[in-house]
Amino acid sequence: MIKTVIFDMDGLMFDTERLNNEAWIAAAQKMGKTIQKEMLDSMKGVNRVECDKIMRSWLGEDLNLDYMRTLKQKYTEQYLKDNGVPVKKGLRELLSYLKTHRYTVVLSTSTSENEALRLLKMADVEKYFDHLVFGNMVEKSKPEPDIFLEAVRRAYTKPENCLVLEDSPNGVRAAHAAGCHVVMVPDMVPATEELRTMTDDVVESLEDVEEMMKAMNMIAV
Repeated sequence: MIKTVIFDMDGLMFDTERLNNEAWIAAAQKMGKTIQKEMLDSMKGVNRVECDKIMRSWLGEDLNLDYMRTLKQKYTEQYLKDNGVPVKKGLRELLSYLKTHRYTVVLSTSTSENEALRLLKMADVEKYFDHLVFGNMVEKSKPEPDIFLEAVRRAYTKPENCLVLEDSPNGVRAAHAAGCHVVMVPDMVPATEELRTMTDDVVESLEDVEEMMKAMNMIAV
């Protein structure tokens, strides 16, 4: 019986994966670097430490990451100032449904605490979450299960009573490794046959999750 629903953030709740890609590409261009799609895909769902390792492996050990992050942040800030947080369709409706039906709702994101809280507040969805878990709270990044096991612990439940909503391959692998039920809502990386074997279902958008839960009898008690 599903009692707890655990949300990833970037790429699932907010359309920030595309924004992050655009920002990294713009920052790299200013530094005379070219970023490959494969590098950006490998960074999805992992924390800052692992992202730094990935970028250095692709762009060189002497890469000035602090400066590159500053350029990336300026690009991101300007976008958010002009457009606000790009919220995925169906997010608010799903969160409202879950709270009305007394599910425990947990955020479990690889994004750092300060940045994640800022986006949650800007989008006015922080109020829906009972617990918040950030990338800086665990030692190992996705695809290791640590971040979801911490979410389970904070919800005072068991993995088999939890449904994780994820968009990224690393996130799906992490949730599966944690022993949770998993539904993939693909964003920029499609579901592969490997990923489908790790999920209860793959749906097109958050708008489909409520009906999927009803069809699979994932009812909170």
